[in-house]
Amino acid sequence: MKRKKIFILLILSLLFVQCVSIKKKHYLSVGLRAYDLSYYKSAVKYLEKAKKIDPNSPKINLYLGLSYMNLGDYYKAKENFENIILSNEKTNSYYLIEAQKALASIYYYSKLYYIAIPLLKEVIKKDENWINGKLYLAWSYFYMANYKKALEIFNYLTSSHKSFFAYYGKALTLWKLDKKVEAEKFFIKGIKLLNKKKLKAFYYFNFGKLFFKDNNLPKAFDYISKAIKYDNKLVDAYEIIGEIYLLKNEYYLAKLYFNKALSLNPDNEKVREK
Repeated sequence: MKRKKIFILLILSLLFVQCVSIKKKHYLSVGLRAYDLSYYKSAVKYLEKAKKIDPNSPKINLYLGLSYMNLGDYYKAKENFENIILSNEKTNSYYLIEAQKALASIYYYSKLYYIAIPLLKEVIKKDENWINGKLYLAWSYFYMANYKKALEIFNYLTSSHKSFFAYYGKALTLWKLDKKVEAEKFFIKGIKLLNKKKLKAFYYFNFGKLFFKDNNLPKAFDYISKAIKYDNKLVDAYEIIGEIYLLKNEYYLAKLYFNKALSLNPDNEKVREK
């Protein structure tokens, strides 16, 4: 009789384990499908259920972390990535490297460059083809005002990959090093890689502002006029063109551009006072 009870309990426990395993596979499958379709809230819902069954699964933790990351919840994302790193720190598994990449990206996006830099360097050693990581590293050095290091990486990136952000980073770094002619050359090369008009407008405007602050009014006018060409609702661009005409004592034209800026943003008291 005792043997029979033990056998029944064993069968029941096996059925329970099998049932739990099926549930986990179902939650994971639905969660991954939702993630692939960019339904990150649904992905979180199902992946959290899978994690309750298997809290140490690197796959579940990775995609749960990435889902939270895409939702902007860096705290919960970081928690999941750290789970993978703590349980796989002595290996170089795919999930460990991907978790380290994601964690380094979070530190970069959070502007914690002094934490991002060593982690980015560590991951790049493991995966030399991680171009975004090299971009993040270059920009991190730029924001930390280590322009020599930043330029070194941007030089490599612009020689081997066609990326606007590499060219733009190199342009800004050269500008900081007072190599403005070279900076402009790389900006022009880079802007050709952008297709979206509003992005072109944004970066033409930003580069034009550098010339404006440098008191190079003809160059500022040229770049900011190009920004307006690609986005005719860029309020700040009209304001700066107005400022340029004001500095040239061309008051009628200045007023035209200030009025245009006000028509797009009637609450701009700064422009209204001019």
